[in-house]
Amino acid sequence: MFKLNSKYSRFKYLVFACALFLVHYFFPINESIQLLFFGLGVLFFGIPHGSLDHFIYHHHRKEVMTLRSIAHFLLFYLGFAILYSILWIISVELSILLFILISAYHFGEMDLKSMGLKANWGSKMLFSVYGLLFLLNYLLYQFPQVEAILLGFPGFENSQIEKLRLFYGYQQEFLLGSILVFVPLLIIYLILNKQIGFPQMEAILQLALLMVIVFNLPILLGFGLYFNIWHAGLSMIEIKKFLGWQDKSYWFIYRKSWITNGASFLMIAILFLVFKGNLERLLAIFFMAIAILTAPHMKVISSFFSKER
Repeated sequence: MFKLNSKYSRFKYLVFACALFLVHYFFPINESIQLLFFGLGVLFFGIPHGSLDHFIYHHHRKEVMTLRSIAHFLLFYLGFAILYSILWIISVELSILLFILISAYHFGEMDLKSMGLKANWGSKMLFSVYGLLFLLNYLLYQFPQVEAILLGFPGFENSQIEKLRLFYGYQQEFLLGSILVFVPLLIIYLILNKQIGFPQMEAILQLALLMVIVFNLPILLGFGLYFNIWHAGLSMIEIKKFLGWQDKSYWFIYRKSWITNGASFLMIAILFLVFKGNLERLLAIFFMAIAILTAPHMKVISSFFSKER
C-alpha cells in the first residue's frame, strides 16, 4: 500500500512541477508571488518534515519519550548544530562546502530511494555523487541569483566568489560531464547488484524531467518546488510510514509537532521583519539556519532509511 502511495506522490508532484513550469513560461510569475510560494512551502512542508526528528529518534531507538530521553536527543541534535555554528564562525567557505556535501547525500538518498538500492557502500557512493552533481549543476544554472544570496551571508565577500565565476558560462558542458560520470556508475552498480529493471529506469526518467524543470525556473520557484514539494513531501510519506502514521492526516502531524513548528515559524517571522526589503540577506540567513540543522536532521533520517534497506 505504501509503495503505491509513494509512487503516486512522485507522479503527482511531477504533474504539479510541469504545471508550474508552463504557467511561469507563458505567464511569468512576479517575485512577490514567487516569495509567497516559497514561504508557504517552507511553512507547510519544509519545516514540518524536519520537526518530527525527535519522534523518529525515539522510535528508532525504541525509547519511550521522557524528559531524560528528550534531553539526550537535544544534546545530540543541538551538539551537531553548535559544532557547525562554530565552524561557520571560523570559515564561511568551509561551512558552505560542508553544507553542500551533507545536503548532497541527504537529497541523493531521498531521490534514489524509489530504485530500491541495497544498503552497501556502493549505494552510499551513488547518493553522494548524484546529490553533489545535482547541487553543483543547479548552482551553475542559477549562478546570478546564487551569487547575490552568497554575498548576503555574513562574512562572505565578493573575492570569495571569483573561482565560481570561472565556471559560469559552461553549464551545458558541466551538465554533460556530470551525466557521463553518473550514468556509467549507476549502470555498473545496478548490473553488479542485479537490480536493473523498470522501477530503476522509471525513477531516472522522473528525476531527469524534474531536473529540467527545476533548473529552468527562478530560484524561489525551482528550489521551492524541489525542496518544499518534492523532497519534503516525499520525506513526510517516509516518516509517516516509519512512525506507523500512514492513516494519519498531515494536520495530525502538525499538531504533534506544534512546539517545534511554532519555534520555527517564530524564527522565520523575526527574520522576515528584520530583513524585509533585503531578499538576498533574508534567503542567506534562512539557508544558514537550514545548514546548521541539516547535519543532525540527515543523521536522524538516514538511520531509518538504512534500517529499511
